[in-house]
Amino acid sequence: NSHGTHVAGIIAGSGIANSHYRGVAPGASLVGVKALRYNAKGRVSTLVAALDWIIQNKERYGINIVNLSLGTDENSNGQDSACLAVNKAVDYG
Repeated sequence: NSHGTHVAGIIAGSGIANSHYRGVAPGASLVGVKALRYNAKGRVSTLVAALDWIIQNKERYGINIVNLSLGTDENSNGQDSACLAVNKAVDYG
């Protein structure tokens, strides 16, 4: 949906074409993990699966940071599956 590409540019854009558009970490390597459908909607189970994949592949791909651009209409007490999955990813570094 182009949002991920936009965020990737903010993070790791080289600025070669225009130095005004250099990312905050231009030397960073990126690993794209798609958790939402083409219409930017998805299920919590898909998000949990994506985070599990990241945990399982952290060492293989040198993943140190996860960026999530997500929103929901529901409130959370911190015990829902999305929060638990994010906390698990934090626990795994």
